[in-house]
Amino acid sequence: MEPSREIWVGTYTTDSGRDGVGIGALRLSSGGAVRADAAVNGVPATVAGDGATGSAGATVEVGGDAVTGAAASPGVIAAVAGDAVTGITASTGVTAEWLGRAVEAPSPSFVAVHPSLPIVYAVAERAETVAAYRRVDASVAGGVGAGDTSATESVREPTGVPQLEPFGEPWPAGAAVCHISVDPQGRYAVACCWGDGQVVLYELDSDGAIVDRFVGTPATDPHAEAAAAEADVAGMLARTGFAARTSRAHCSLVLPDGRIMTTDLGFDLVRVWTFVPGAGLALDHELELPFWSGPRHLVAHPNGSVLIVTEYSVEVVVLTPQPAGSAEPAASGLPRYTVAQISPATARGARPLDGGAEIALSDDARFVYVTVRGSNSVTTLRVDDRGHVHPLADLSTGGDWPRHHVVLGSALLIAHERSSQVTLFALDASSGLPSGPTQQLAVEAPTALIPA
Repeated sequence: MEPSREIWVGTYTTDSGRDGVGIGALRLSSGGAVRADAAVNGVPATVAGDGATGSAGATVEVGGDAVTGAAASPGVIAAVAGDAVTGITASTGVTAEWLGRAVEAPSPSFVAVHPSLPIVYAVAERAETVAAYRRVDASVAGGVGAGDTSATESVREPTGVPQLEPFGEPWPAGAAVCHISVDPQGRYAVACCWGDGQVVLYELDSDGAIVDRFVGTPATDPHAEAAAAEADVAGMLARTGFAARTSRAHCSLVLPDGRIMTTDLGFDLVRVWTFVPGAGLALDHELELPFWSGPRHLVAHPNGSVLIVTEYSVEVVVLTPQPAGSAEPAASGLPRYTVAQISPATARGARPLDGGAEIALSDDARFVYVTVRGSNSVTTLRVDDRGHVHPLADLSTGGDWPRHHVVLGSALLIAHERSSQVTLFALDASSGLPSGPTQQLAVEAPTALIPA
């Protein structure tokens, strides 16, 4: 990971009944020493970097981890004498700092960044719009907490907070627009709408401004017959929270071959599109997943596969392109995707009312991290030589309702929507397993963590 990395934070704001700042920012730093005065049974001690000095044999709490005397070991709890320690702040190899509001925006529950320009795109979930924001001089302070002595530590905005400003007017989206992604070439952005299933493409000009809008072909339910025959309305409510099946587009991903893959959580569909300049989205092919699986978010693996976390069945679905000549190609002439594996997303198995939330890869793509709402856990899965996944271990996320997470080097950051916190975990390079949380940040209703 770079020595310092800024991360945009999407939040729920007052129009969603929460008090998020709009689009916020935090900074993740590595390699720097964190120093704080402490006392061990009243004897002065010091925490510096990852080392603690003072009373030998004392237990020193460092960001929730215990260390002994001068031998600090982040992520390891030492069995040592029970001496009292006060005044420690934190000491880990990677630290996070909440910077504050970058721009006021209505419930920007997901954001995306332009690949080469200082432009951020955000959905407005309640307002049903998509808007672009341009980064301005980051040395200008402002927003909640600036010059306000009543502001809490968690929402302070010192000089140096990265700032955004609106870049054009908001564009219409669909009901409960919940996700946006940007083409790696900067030609378009794609928004998915949970409320009505719309997939909307916005063409961008060379400055990154939105200049046109196109809506993709609506989805149809491949399980309509099975859904009509299902009389267990109570069971449907228990699994999904909704008694009727409805198209619910939830996530988009631009594939390495230039096609666009989207999930439809409500219809158990994966849809693949091609971009047609001046016309928007052309449907390439669709892939039906098991009834009531609920594909939610997805990530591309360097081996060519796509990994999807399902919300309802709490599984990881591995999709691979079919070998050339093995099946009829898609409308684009490129290979169709097929299901290569469906694995439990957790090591212990899903619990009642659990829901898969987010999926991300380790930097070396050897491990997958899946968060689960309900049981509020993060699972590490190993990727084998065939590209199949194997759950290794589950760990508490340290908060309530993990909505989104991001991996940056040895750091795993998890946003908790309901408990209003972002937790930081350290990742072991060999085993891939997280330890912690090593730090917790108070951030009101965070919903997305996107590297700037």
